[in-house]
Amino acid sequence: RYCDPDVSDQFAYYCFEPGCKHHDPTCHSYIGNAKSFIAYQGIWYYTRQNDSDQFEIVCHNPVTNERKVIAQYERSDDGRIWEVIGSMILSHGLLYVSIQRFETAEDTMQQTSTTYTDTINLQTFERKKLENCNDHDGFICGNGQKAVIVHSEPRESVNGSEYVFSELSVLDLTSGEKVKITDSDQGYFNFSDLYQLSNQDKLVYIESNNIHL
Repeated sequence: RYCDPDVSDQFAYYCFEPGCKHHDPTCHSYIGNAKSFIAYQGIWYYTRQNDSDQFEIVCHNPVTNERKVIAQYERSDDGRIWEVIGSMILSHGLLYVSIQRFETAEDTMQQTSTTYTDTINLQTFERKKLENCNDHDGFICGNGQKAVIVHSEPRESVNGSEYVFSELSVLDLTSGEKVKITDSDQGYFNFSDLYQLSNQDKLVYIESNNIHL
């Protein structure tokens, strides 16, 4: 549903079909069991699970009601491999998708978990895995050519084990070169803008009560 505060404070369904019940894909506003949702240049992008329980990303034009699956993640028939979408962030025409991959060994039934980040170009729908990233590396922001990556490490606290930020790096999306900006014993960084680099090529962050550019 949407609201235009200049017109009214009431919400309305984004649907143009008379008598529509808004409960199936014939409705322009219907997005099913969508989880992450982003609207960009009049098009909707959202994650959902299909009938096979696979996670996928849908590109949806709400005016024409055209829908297209632009990415689908693995789920084996026996359930031993399952890729789950954790988060989705849009920055300068690229979707950054955090994926957690679960694998269960057939002989021991022991489960392992790894994480990685996909990029999806919203012009071409080209999908690439962020290379030169380690497990527990997460995307913070980017400008289409470079991405800021934060690495987290487990640390014991009064609430038990938790992951805290420990290293900040810049990753060149073309060459794959990764350059460390700083690391932190405090395990904490504060960023100026989580969704884009300021002025497209500068990042402002706070570390140990100092502002860095």
